[in-house]
Amino acid sequence: MGGRLYVAKVIEKAKTHGGPFQHVVRRWQDTEKHYLLEALEKVSIIPVSYDPADICAGCNNRLNVLVEALVNEKMDFEGDDMVFSG
Repeated sequence: MGGRLYVAKVIEKAKTHGGPFQHVVRRWQDTEKHYLLEALEKVSIIPVSYDPADICAGCNNRLNVLVEALVNEKMDFEGDDMVFSG
């Protein structure tokens, strides 16, 4: 999920600041930059969710059981004022 969040942030920056690519693509022609930004405007960004129910929604049963076990273990650790590292 971290990769998706990174991609979403890069696209957001490109849309709001005229592109984070300005320093990278100095040699590009203005038409090429415009084409890229125009294409990025068409991309719909879906926010990343960290809610266990959202994460499990598209997963198979084995993965759902694993996520449930990890969430329960995390709650047990936090209940004992311990840090859970996954």
